[in-house]
Amino acid sequence: MIIMGATSFKTVDEYIAGQAETTQAALAHVQSAIRKALPNADGVIS
Repeated sequence: MIIMGATSFKTVDEYIAGQAETTQAALAHVQSAIRKALPNADGVIS
């Protein structure tokens, strides 16, 4: 389980990979929808 706060994730893909499998699937679906709607957007961790 990831607790919100300071993280060492550098990319959205790293963050997704660090989640449970079922959560990864949901986040990948959301990420895909965002990329489809906003193909030039940058994914960032803040």
